[in-house]
Amino acid sequence: MPVQHFPVSPETVDWVLTSRGVMLRLLRRVEARHALLGVALTQTFLVSGLVFGWPSLSVIFKGEGQFGQLCTNSSEPSSGANPTNHSSAFHVECSEQETQFVFIFQAGFFSQFASRLLMGILLDRYGPRVTALLGASCVILGCVLFAVSENTASSSPTVNAFIPAHLLIGFGGPGCHFSNFHLSNLFPARKNTIMSTQSAIFSTSGLVFYFFQLAYDASGVSHKTLFLSFAGLLVCFFGVTYRIQPRRAYKLGDRVRFSVARWEFVLMDSSPAARTDATASEVGDTSDKIPLRLHRQDSDGEESLSSSPESSSPPASPRLSAIALEQRDSEGGGDSAARGLLALEPPPMTDHHHQSQPSGAFGENAGLALSSSFSSPTADLVKQNVATPLVSAEPTPKLPPPLRFQYYRSLTFKQQAFTLPYIAITVFLSVTVLQMQFYLGTSRTQLEDKGDTDHVYNGIYNILGAINFIFIPISGYILDGHGGYPVSVLVTLVCALLFNVLNAVVNPLPAQIPLFLLWSFMRFITFSSFFGFIPDLFGFVNFGKLAGLASLISAAFGLLAIPLATMCISTLERQFWQTHIVFAVVMLLEMVLPLYFWRLYRRDAALLALRSSG
Repeated sequence: MPVQHFPVSPETVDWVLTSRGVMLRLLRRVEARHALLGVALTQTFLVSGLVFGWPSLSVIFKGEGQFGQLCTNSSEPSSGANPTNHSSAFHVECSEQETQFVFIFQAGFFSQFASRLLMGILLDRYGPRVTALLGASCVILGCVLFAVSENTASSSPTVNAFIPAHLLIGFGGPGCHFSNFHLSNLFPARKNTIMSTQSAIFSTSGLVFYFFQLAYDASGVSHKTLFLSFAGLLVCFFGVTYRIQPRRAYKLGDRVRFSVARWEFVLMDSSPAARTDATASEVGDTSDKIPLRLHRQDSDGEESLSSSPESSSPPASPRLSAIALEQRDSEGGGDSAARGLLALEPPPMTDHHHQSQPSGAFGENAGLALSSSFSSPTADLVKQNVATPLVSAEPTPKLPPPLRFQYYRSLTFKQQAFTLPYIAITVFLSVTVLQMQFYLGTSRTQLEDKGDTDHVYNGIYNILGAINFIFIPISGYILDGHGGYPVSVLVTLVCALLFNVLNAVVNPLPAQIPLFLLWSFMRFITFSSFFGFIPDLFGFVNFGKLAGLASLISAAFGLLAIPLATMCISTLERQFWQTHIVFAVVMLLEMVLPLYFWRLYRRDAALLALRSSG
């Protein structure tokens, strides 16, 4: 059959060329790293935390009558149901159906946490591109399985792939989430801000299924259409993921540009000197070339020293030493003397240098910025650079500067995993996540029992749970100097205690909104405390494995939510308040943990002061 050629008008050609030219000009005007970050954040929103939108997804499944044939005593829609709201017009009330929904949710939530260890290992071995593509593939396949699944009284034949579908979506989310964290190395001066933004976008990912519910309520579109359309969007993003993710993670100070010829982001000069210049420029130095002394101490005690010949240039900010230490940790350098010390130090200070010292975070406000009792290891190193004279011509000391928790950081991964602090933080994470997981999986049922037949408050819960990044200032205030991790653990347990007690005794629907906010804050500060405590105590060398192992343990412990929810729905006849009271008692028992962490930090602060004075 001959190939048919369709005529293309000159106007169409001009429009295509003009659009491409406009897009290329925009890409040139916007810094490549910002464009790269924007695409990565979009990907994080689309796939990383979809399982947290389960309350909205369960509304669609229940409205369609999924697993409705299991109900022996189907009830008619309640008199208060709005006929224009498809999510409340055709649902039945029975424990068998709710139990199936519990199984589906718990499968996705378990895989969301359990896969973190595997994704962390893949990320370390094969890089962000392979990890992100694997995660995206799992999410796409899960969406397709959801689309073909149908288990209603009218469906023939029935295809029950709901559990493996949600399991795949939860399994792939961390792969896309973890593979984007290395992009913070492109922003040396805003590294923590970028990482916090990644976590904040992750928490909003559950809104995707809330948008599904809005479309279902408005037009009655089936879940098959919704998931197939979403899978098509993710397929398009699959190619984008391949283009934006490098084979190896970016290092601190790396710079990227957009290659029009290859249509992807490529790494510019990746030499250590180039990364040093980029880092110095990022943290605010005004000089074109900053003289830096690079001291390298190997395990055998040998040292090498290189510096710039321009000795009259202004000195580098002490902040460079901290950034260099972070870069060493991110590249697997470790914290012990056997792994060596890599630090960037300024040249000897002259009178001219005294007159040109910058103010700000390390100038006149340095004392305020570094006054935290529970500061990070990086801040401790910076504090030494600020408080002591700068490097002279004398040989660099062969011992590394005193870091916090030296004992725990010097241990191997297996030894760290059996320490009492690691066991304590794992217990804290497991118990706290279990009670959050229980409520997340049964929230729609609990709200329906309190009168939310049109699922308005279920939607409010989804929104407030997704925007928990609004609590970043509060969490940052606690963690950055006002009590630190011991206080953040205490605040988390107090919030969990209040939430369970109030949820057991408060029934009016308007009063649920403050409880939604409390749950959202509790979820945010729980993970902020955990993911901050691990590197603060053990360093970054084994961070991925330690965090992944704790997540796997908490995921396995979270499977207890299945019998708990089943018992509340079937045996206790939807009496959830008793389980919330049990959770409240457990939170009281866990109050010993913040006291232990406070003593741990206090003891280490005393040891650090003793080493510094010696």
